[in-house]
Amino acid sequence: MDMQKTKVALLSVTDKEGVEELARFLVKNGFRILATKNTNLLLRDSGIESTEVSEYTEYDEIMGGRVKTLHPKIFAGILCNRGSHMQEGERLGIDNIDLLVVNLYPFAQCVARADATEHDIIEILI
Repeated sequence: MDMQKTKVALLSVTDKEGVEELARFLVKNGFRILATKNTNLLLRDSGIESTEVSEYTEYDEIMGGRVKTLHPKIFAGILCNRGSHMQEGERLGIDNIDLLVVNLYPFAQCVARADATEHDIIEILI
């Protein structure tokens, strides 16, 4: 039995093209939006209700924004078994994350640059 009535989508995107339209569609279809800091700012500036991940986890981004979603409330929400873990998740205040929307940093573009340094390449991977 699904105790959580509202579905949750986590949005964490580098390339934000189209994310507003997607978020509007999700909200219209009954999703609650969790989003990382800059994605959340864009959504809120566009009038789309969303909750910043750090507000949900009660833990700020650290390491210059490198660590955003590495938190038990996020991992458990994604990985939980919808049958046997529901009561434990509810007891711990963990919402199921029903949809995860991510995209990656532009690695290929970085390494294709003639002036890309090893440091640049490592930074784009992190």
